[in-house]
Amino acid sequence: MEVLTLLGKTFLLRPYVFLFLAAALLTARSLLGLKRTAIFFLIAWVVAFVCEYSSTRTGIPFGWYFYTGSTRGEELYISNVPFMDSLSFSFLLFCSYCLALLFMSPTRGPGLNGLQTDDPALRRSKTLLALTVVFFVLLDVVIDPVALRVDAASQRRHLAVDGDPALLDQDLARPPAPQAGPSEEFLQPLRLLLGASRRRLSGPARGRP
Repeated sequence: MEVLTLLGKTFLLRPYVFLFLAAALLTARSLLGLKRTAIFFLIAWVVAFVCEYSSTRTGIPFGWYFYTGSTRGEELYISNVPFMDSLSFSFLLFCSYCLALLFMSPTRGPGLNGLQTDDPALRRSKTLLALTVVFFVLLDVVIDPVALRVDAASQRRHLAVDGDPALLDQDLARPPAPQAGPSEEFLQPLRLLLGASRRRLSGPARGRP
């Protein structure tokens, strides 16, 4: 019963994650079928959880970081890892697969409806697999630092930082920024995205949303 309560709180805390997950599941069902969709998302989540569990203890494979645990009681955790953080890997991987399929599928007409995505040989090709990995890494390169910065700026108290806790203290000690107008609120995420991407490519700092 407690698990269901925490799962409901997780939905209230992170509704956007559930929306992305629902969209990915519906798309995957039509593209892969129900059984393959279930297997794909289950394996992706289990592998992601094991990697996060290991990284927060050994630094392998993502590098050293930690979750503060300050959202315990507000969302579902499995050990020290928030449930939805590892689950988000599944739909990000599926999005990467769809992007790779979009780039490699031949066309039979204009628009997305003209894409020929039902070729079994293409879906199982090593080139498609490699391109999926590339897109998956690029998504992480962009999303990871931006999500960390947004969490720190909004004082959401759910952060993962490279092994030095002082980095977290420095972010939380910063005074809140003055309220921005509508145009500034629209541009701020774009600035964070571009700035974090430049820093990540030149000298990345590991973190988890």
